[in-house]
Amino acid sequence: MRAPISLLALAATLTTACGSGPARVPDAFFEGSDAGPLDAPFNDAFRPPVDAFMPDTGPMLGDVGVSDTGMMMGTTDAGLDAAMMATTDTGPMATGDAGNDASLMRPANDTCGTATVVGAGVVTGSSLGAVNDYGAGTNCAGAAGVDVVYAIDVPAGNFVRASVESGDGTFDPSINLVDAACGGSTRTCLDGDDSGGASTINTAEYRNTTGATQRVYAVVETYSTTSLGGPFELTIDLTAPAVNETCATALPAPEGTLMGSTIGAANDYGSGTNCAGAAAGDVVYAIDVPAGRFALVSVEGVGGFDPSISLVDAACGGSPRVCLDGDDSGGASTINTVEYSNTTSDVVRIYAVVDHYSSTGTGGAFELTVAFLAPPTNDTCGTAPTIGAGMTMGSTLGATNDYGAGTGCTGVSGGDVAYAITVPAGDRLEVSATGMAGFNASLNLVAGPAATCGGSPRVCLDGADSSTATTADVVEWVNGTGAPSTVYAIVGSSSASSGGTFALTVTLTTPPAGDVCPSAQRIAAGATSGTLVGMRNDYGGGTDCAGTSGLDRVYVVSVGAGQTLSASVTTGLGTFDPSISLEAACGLVPRVCLDGDDTGTASTVNNVTYTNTSLVAEDIFIVIDTFSSTSTGGPFTLDVALTGP
Repeated sequence: MRAPISLLALAATLTTACGSGPARVPDAFFEGSDAGPLDAPFNDAFRPPVDAFMPDTGPMLGDVGVSDTGMMMGTTDAGLDAAMMATTDTGPMATGDAGNDASLMRPANDTCGTATVVGAGVVTGSSLGAVNDYGAGTNCAGAAGVDVVYAIDVPAGNFVRASVESGDGTFDPSINLVDAACGGSTRTCLDGDDSGGASTINTAEYRNTTGATQRVYAVVETYSTTSLGGPFELTIDLTAPAVNETCATALPAPEGTLMGSTIGAANDYGSGTNCAGAAAGDVVYAIDVPAGRFALVSVEGVGGFDPSISLVDAACGGSPRVCLDGDDSGGASTINTVEYSNTTSDVVRIYAVVDHYSSTGTGGAFELTVAFLAPPTNDTCGTAPTIGAGMTMGSTLGATNDYGAGTGCTGVSGGDVAYAITVPAGDRLEVSATGMAGFNASLNLVAGPAATCGGSPRVCLDGADSSTATTADVVEWVNGTGAPSTVYAIVGSSSASSGGTFALTVTLTTPPAGDVCPSAQRIAAGATSGTLVGMRNDYGGGTDCAGTSGLDRVYVVSVGAGQTLSASVTTGLGTFDPSISLEAACGLVPRVCLDGDDTGTASTVNNVTYTNTSLVAEDIFIVIDTFSSTSTGGPFTLDVALTGP
């Protein structure tokens, strides 16, 4: 029979098997905190499986502050710390804890000093276990929570774009770029972004304008002070400087469409006269416009980028900068268009500068389209085609600005084209011009012959220039000459940089009796009943004319030599407020009246007088009108008296 082994011998045997070391009780046998380096030399791998055999209803043995209210399902203490994220080890974390405390260690790239060096591409990372090393500062975003850092070496002249997105759809990361000082003591970021929520990709950008490679740091952070961090994807883009940064290095842009990008471009060209959207990185294209041709250049953004475009001459805008034309209308879905007409007999080189309106906006890709057009054949009244009633399609693209300001003229700054229209005696001509594809046309009527279109001083029979591209411009004229007359409809624009296509509609009608001067109703002294219902507004403002905005009707009376004409108008039903004016030559442009009255209200009698001091009888026109442009008119009574010889 084997003799029983003594307790002292058993202890010696265990000491020999497990090794010697400091007098320290393993965690499994000691209840309380673990305030020093963990378990050296006793690590969890040699602990008795305490939790497997007994419930731990209070703070865990050796893990201060963690409550484990149930039996641990047979799991040994070798794996518990990793699952218990709130476990407190108040001393330095040691890797000898069989993999448990090691999983809660701060990430290796927790600071700029230990940043992970990355290049272009996609990096999968996590900020779990990190602390908040870097807080708020100038240009910094979402910097209240835990952070990790990546170092990026940006070659001279290159552009870096760092984008971060959530790795699990719930963690909401932010991104900041900082320089070698890591933001400095008073933190300043090169760029930062914390827009949107967890589903938003946040992006920061920086361009290395130095002559050498520059190290910058991408700090992945979060706005939340309570967040433990989370997984993310960091995308780094490094873009070399655009080849066509300036006019000196401009790429050729022949007729057609080409793809381009402003990503990585510097802001070489700023604001100036006629320039548009010039606050961000820009690229340049050279365009050789053939002699006598019109260049139509347009830019359209790709992928939500909203580009602008400006045209400059060989001086590239000069200083101060002056552009030939510029456009930055609408948003990312709008095609911006600029124009230039080469009126010389040689090829002219111009430059298209693609830019962006926002100094903080990102660059992007775009399509640039160049078209060369021949000037319209009807660029002047001298080459105008004769058109009749109906619709005619036309375009001012490539047209020059031949006709400028004048009496009764409007919208005369852009290129213009002309059409000749023959109006029968006594007929009313009505012409409307409606711009297409966003073109805002203007319309003016000029009496023939063709030489009067550009006369000095210039006079238009009627002009219209609506404030929107979708509203038709309408002009009218009545031929009171007693013979067919030719007039010219000139379509232009109020913008020197705007041209486009349009629909021109011509209508010829015979006005009703009394509607216009040629069909004026002849009357004698006495009372005459009439109405403005069904009439048109043919006669507007003029010298000594009164209440001229609404519908009007014309009468004519013969006034003998030395006679005095007295005329008054009063409303028939009191439903509208008539006015009255006298004219010796009805239909003049500009209009001149002998006398006019629009005092009082609808119940007021308006009076006018005129004395014929000549030696012969005169026909004097009486125009009954109203001040209201919205009035439908109504019945009235006209009283005429002739006194004197």
